[in-house]
Amino acid sequence: MTNETKSACCDSAVTVVSGVEEKKSYICKKCNKACEVLTPQTSRMTGKPVRGHITEVDADCSALDLGKEKKFLKLDIACGNNKKEGFTGVDIAEETQCDWICNLNYYPWQYKEIVLRHESGIQHKGLQKIEDSSVGEIFCSHYIEHVKDLRKFAAEIYRILIPGGRVTFVAPYYSSIRAMQDPTHVNFISEATFLYWKKD
Repeated sequence: MTNETKSACCDSAVTVVSGVEEKKSYICKKCNKACEVLTPQTSRMTGKPVRGHITEVDADCSALDLGKEKKFLKLDIACGNNKKEGFTGVDIAEETQCDWICNLNYYPWQYKEIVLRHESGIQHKGLQKIEDSSVGEIFCSHYIEHVKDLRKFAAEIYRILIPGGRVTFVAPYYSSIRAMQDPTHVNFISEATFLYWKKD
């Protein structure tokens, strides 16, 4: 049984066999984006199984780098001194547990990667932009309620996250005393907050 879907990479129709659970992401040399492995496929040219998505070209085309699995970033946004294990910490304050120094109020997000910490300060690389579709998972605890422009913040999350990526926000519930007691809170978060971005 098959059904038609869209490739996350080249936006072309592909045929997907239902019931196949294994999904990984690979780099497409043609469009330089991640392409999701939807199902093992059979090459029309060789008859052998191939792994990748089907674009306008055959799956055996050199445009597909089928053997190179891409590892996506896991970011802890505004990590402070409670960086989540296994994540890259992002924060404006260098004295925190962050790995990247980044002012989250300016878009697109650019960061300086810390390469060395010592008593007299830190050493870091030059300013770099977080690439489009480069992050597989985002964790953000007690920051979203402080964000000055929630629409720009959401757009930036969407820009850097891969299709099907995971985002976890932790924030005081809008009706709690904690949400109201802090004068730096500018957003009051509930389960309805993100309905603003829901398309249907």
